[in-house]
Amino acid sequence: AVIGSDNAGEPAIIHTTARGDVFVRDGKGNILATNAPPKYVSHFTLTDWFDDSNRAYILSGSQGEISVLTSAGKTKVVFKTPDIDDAYFACGTVFRGAKNKYYATAQTEARNEGGIIYVFDEKGGVMYEEKTAERFMAVMPFKKGFLAGGSSAVYYYEVND
Repeated sequence: AVIGSDNAGEPAIIHTTARGDVFVRDGKGNILATNAPPKYVSHFTLTDWFDDSNRAYILSGSQGEISVLTSAGKTKVVFKTPDIDDAYFACGTVFRGAKNKYYATAQTEARNEGGIIYVFDEKGGVMYEEKTAERFMAVMPFKKGFLAGGSSAVYYYEVND
């Protein structure tokens, strides 16, 4: 995946290895950073965060949790997602309700049994949860909520805070 830029303002590439290590490289392939996260990282998406709107954080699902990591692989936060056994794919975004900011994730289960939407408050508390038959591929902020792109439709979720 390509993140906004490295420290010099140039595009940077982030990838993982078969061992789950995270690498950040410049446009010429030179290693800028590497790290072995505490949990194995394979499939991941890039996400923003409450204090940073650049999509330069790694979102990775695993058994019963999803992790937001810095681009260098350091853990920023771990969300508990007890109702999904093994997230094969997770995507997320920060969005603003009428008054507060929230973090939404859409996850697809490893066994392709559908997906689950979670909305977390800034402290990591679960505000909303919904299991669906959809396999989700993307989320993005929209109006007073967010859009979740599924395998058959795009869904709009709004928070009335």
